[in-house]
Amino acid sequence: MQLLKQGLLFASMSALGVACGTQTAKPPEATPQEWGTSVRAGQAEAEKLRNLSLDEEYKYGADLDSAIKDPARAKETGITIKTLENHPAHEYVNRIGQRLAAASDRPDLAYKFQVVEDDSINAFATMGGFVYMHTGLLKSAENEAQVAGVMAHEISHITHKHALQSMANQAVYGGWVKGVGGLGGLVIGLGTAVLFQLPGSRAFEFEADSSGFESMRRAGYPAEQMVEFFTNVLGKGDPNDGKRHDWLSTHPDTSRRVNALQMRLTPGDSRGLGLNANEHQRIIGNL
Repeated sequence: MQLLKQGLLFASMSALGVACGTQTAKPPEATPQEWGTSVRAGQAEAEKLRNLSLDEEYKYGADLDSAIKDPARAKETGITIKTLENHPAHEYVNRIGQRLAAASDRPDLAYKFQVVEDDSINAFATMGGFVYMHTGLLKSAENEAQVAGVMAHEISHITHKHALQSMANQAVYGGWVKGVGGLGGLVIGLGTAVLFQLPGSRAFEFEADSSGFESMRRAGYPAEQMVEFFTNVLGKGDPNDGKRHDWLSTHPDTSRRVNALQMRLTPGDSRGLGLNANEHQRIIGNL
C-alpha cells in the first residue's frame, strides 16, 4: 500500500475539521454563529451515516473502493492500493470469507473480499461488505484458520457498522465544512481518515473480536487460531513505532484483547477446519 507522506491525508482531515478523537477547535476565521451552523450540519450528516439503507451502504462502500484504487485520486484519499486479480490467493480469501460471511450476523450483504499487494501485516474493512487482506498478513499466517480469524474480525467490523459509526462521530466532532461534495464526499474524506490514519476504537476492536470469535465457531473454524495469530503479531515488533502501518497500529490494545479471548476458549476451540499449514503455504507461497 502506497501511503502518501506529504501530508495529503492530514490536509483532507483538516479541511473536514477532523481531529483525532477530540472536538476540533473553532477556526479563527469562523464566527460563533457560523461554527454553530457547521456543527449542526455535521450532526445532520452524521445521522444520515448512521441510518444508511443496505443499498446506500453498499454504494458508498463501492465508491470508497473505487477511490482508494485510483492513483488519480491520491490527493483526495491520501492512499492508493493495488489488489490482486485472477490469483489463487484471491480465490482462497474469497472462499474463506464467503464461508465466514454466511455464519456472520449480516449474511444478507454482498461481501467482496480482496487481496491488497502490500507486505505489511494488516487488513481492513469499510462498509457494505468490502474486506481487504494484505499479502503480508497472508504470508504471516501459519494456516487457513488464522487467516479466517482475521477475516472474521474484519467482517464483524462491517456487521456492526464500525466504520460508519466512526465516520459519524468524526462528523459530529468536526462539524461540516461546505464544498466537500455532499455525503459522498464526506464518505471519501472521513472514510480514508478513519481507516488509514486515526487510531481505531478500542471498544469496536473488542466487539469485533467477540463477534468474529463466534462467527469462526459457527463456520467450523478453530477459534483458538484467532488468538494464536494475534499473539504472533504481538511478537513481531514495537506497536509504538510511528513508521508502522500494520495490525498493531490500526487495531489497538491487542494484548488485552488476546487476554479477553483466551478466557473464552474451550477444548473444542482447538479443533476444526483450516489447520493444514502445508496447504496454506502451497496457495500463498508465490505471493
